[in-house]
Amino acid sequence: MQRERNGEAKRLRRLEVDHQLEMKVAMIPRLAFLLAALVLGSCSSMQRELSDDERCKSFEYRAGTREYADCRQRIDRQRARAAEAK
Repeated sequence: MQRERNGEAKRLRRLEVDHQLEMKVAMIPRLAFLLAALVLGSCSSMQRELSDDERCKSFEYRAGTREYADCRQRIDRQRARAAEAK
């Protein structure tokens, strides 16, 4: 009878471990999707920063100057207004 209980306890522990492993494996695609979304989102943000930088430099404003900072702020305000209008 003691052996039966030990055997049942081992079987239950194995089932628990199997279930935990299944849950971890099921999370892999979700984590991969989240990682891809973060990477793509940061690429978009970086592209926008480069675009804003090029736009201000096209007016011959140099990074680090007051004029350049004002240019970037104007672009940010325009973007914010456009987002509010949607």
